[in-house]
Amino acid sequence: MSKITTTVLVGLGIAASLTLSGAAAARETSTPSQECLARSALRGWSAADKDTLYVTSRTNDVYRVDLAHGFQGLTQPGYSLASVGRGVDRICSPQDIELRVENASGMNMLLKAKAITKLTPQQAAALTKARP
Repeated sequence: MSKITTTVLVGLGIAASLTLSGAAAARETSTPSQECLARSALRGWSAADKDTLYVTSRTNDVYRVDLAHGFQGLTQPGYSLASVGRGVDRICSPQDIELRVENASGMNMLLKAKAITKLTPQQAAALTKARP
């Protein structure tokens, strides 16, 4: 093998090794504790303010949903929240959920989630204690 060929092969080997180790590092640093929520398991919601929702699952897990563009009506009576399916039941990222707020007069508005965070049991308990 010529010196140039050897140098190219060694360079390709190093590049492949770095790519594989980078992919492994990305898997390790991604949110391993991130848990997906089944859309079919949603059972309740409340709004802290126009930009923040709390949704509860059948297993009593609580998730905070931060909205990209809030809606003042969320904190007022007479509004309901609907989660529209996109073919899959799993919500693992904000792109997986489509929320619509509706009222009795037929107003219907799309809400875009920018973050979904599962609360720890301690955070959920504190949230419950803070509510009247």
